[in-house]
Amino acid sequence: MLKKFCIISLLTMTRILTGCSDDPPKTEVRTNSISITNANECQLLNLDRGQELSITLPSNPSTGYGWSISLMPTILQQMPETAQYNAEKTSQPMLGSENQTTWRFLATTVGQDKLQLIYSRPWEKNVKPAKTFTCNITVK
Repeated sequence: MLKKFCIISLLTMTRILTGCSDDPPKTEVRTNSISITNANECQLLNLDRGQELSITLPSNPSTGYGWSISLMPTILQQMPETAQYNAEKTSQPMLGSENQTTWRFLATTVGQDKLQLIYSRPWEKNVKPAKTFTCNITVK
């Protein structure tokens, strides 16, 4: 009985860590959006009011690390479908493999501000983040 419970638990955790669905994430294609996948692309970013910003960064939640917002600019609004964890589709799910997290924002207010995301383990207090993503944004 214990062996059966362990196998079911392991299969459940594997499914959770590799994504709960076999369907690819649904994303809208918007012509008025900017996609960022590299911190170098976001040093100085100019957006028009009403424009969408999509940031996709590598992540690996099986290590306990995850991206979170440490500085949220007042000129952006976080979109409801943000912080999506996108597991890579492979023939054999692999625990511990690198995947991606996508954040979506809408430029709502004219001005200049800074967006900062940190990659850390949420339970580790007073520890420097493993990675920091900073973007200086101007909305016109």
